[in-house]
Amino acid sequence: IMDGDSGDAISIASQILSADDFYRPTHKEIFAATLELYAKNTPIDIITLKEKLIERGQLEQIGGLDYLASLTTVTPTSAHIKEYSNIVADKSNLRRLINASANISNKSYSAEEPISDIMAYAEAELSNALLNKQTDDFLHVNEIIVTTINKIEQANRAGGQITGIPTGFTDIDYKTSGLQPSELILVAARPSMGKTAFALNIIQAAAIVNH
Repeated sequence: IMDGDSGDAISIASQILSADDFYRPTHKEIFAATLELYAKNTPIDIITLKEKLIERGQLEQIGGLDYLASLTTVTPTSAHIKEYSNIVADKSNLRRLINASANISNKSYSAEEPISDIMAYAEAELSNALLNKQTDDFLHVNEIIVTTINKIEQANRAGGQITGIPTGFTDIDYKTSGLQPSELILVAARPSMGKTAFALNIIQAAAIVNH
């Protein structure tokens, strides 16, 4: 991160990692300070990072300038920052699962609560561990814009033709060009208003068209 490509490197790392993903408190603080510099568009090098750690009152806590300087010699290149970040994230996720499993085990062995409460606790622990998992499936805004523009142009060229899966309802197909990939479609109405029949008709229409 502390080289000529620091902006790109920290941009990639920050999409995958948070400070809490680091096992050592020292590395948590260093990464947190690095994120602060990045958020303010401050160039990141050993000098600016040192000053930020002094400002946070943490330079000596992390081992001083000597330790900070030593970190620049142990990473071969920032070109593989995504792979390195994924390794740290994977280890962090494993620690979360280990901690969740230990908590569940302790709760189960104690058996001081009803089994239903223990099962609910286990589900919550595992859910929290999984929800804290970061993902690297982020897209740059430029890529999103280009993809969106392409979809708009494609719809315009279609001239009202169905580009997705037809619903069998002409008015709906005219307005939506059919059911499109990745869409989440909610059918809402009061009870007994025909939601299930409506959905079954769409399924039937799609099956007929696609044989």
